Amino acid sequence: MTRLEISLQVVHPRDARIKVRQVAGLVVMILAFAAGTDSVDQAQAVSYGHRSLSQPCCGGAPLRGTRASIAWTSGSAVPGQCLLFRSNAERAGNLIQTGILKCNGVDFDSNPACNGFVKYIETFDTDFLSPTCTPISSGDTANHRYTVQQTSPSTWRAFLDGVVQPGSFPMGDGELLVEGGETTPGTCVSGEPATATYGATTQWGRYNGTAWVNVMSSFIQQGCKWTVNGGATGTWSVIHAS
Repeated sequence: MTRLEISLQVVHPRDARIKVRQVAGLVVMILAFAAGTDSVDQAQAVSYGHRSLSQPCCGGAPLRGTRASIAWTSGSAVPGQCLLFRSNAERAGNLIQTGILKCNGVDFDSNPACNGFVKYIETFDTDFLSPTCTPISSGDTANHRYTVQQTSPSTWRAFLDGVVQPGSFPMGDGELLVEGGETTPGTCVSGEPATATYGATTQWGRYNGTAWVNVMSSFIQQGCKWTVNGGATGTWSVIHAS
């Protein structure tokens, strides 16, 4: 049974674990420059607009999954930029996320298959400083349910519309769950306006190991051209301004 809960809504500062991913991004960027290739690494992304839950949270309940319907309703990326809207789980800097991206003339995580308009999975392992993008299928503007969920004590999987996707990622209970958008590379980068709608067909929920629980409120991060509109319940939007 899906249960409801109420928590406080405050502004949540950028998580310090992002710094590890930024270092990895710098390494990838230097190597890509030396090789004369065009690629962007998710680890470079420092511009976000999202809702999040982080431990301690939810009356002590574990964070073992996040899901929501996401629809890319408008917008694109400028040359050299990637825009992403995703469901994301992290622990100690490691992460698994799935969602939809648009990259214009660059390869996300140095994977040519993650260029253009694509539904994707990304994982990041701090042991190897290795972000990896795996395409699922072509992007579209319809509502789809994007889920990352812990399926065993040390394994996470990604799901699209309830269908488990190939591959898995080793990680324990989540410390941070995120629903929202990001741009890469750079801080507060300019670009074409873009909007995604969350929760139209599946409200944002967290998984506690036994049931999905609707998220009633959350931390918010916005600024740097990002705006989060609406409450965590029902339908809400994430907007990137030009």
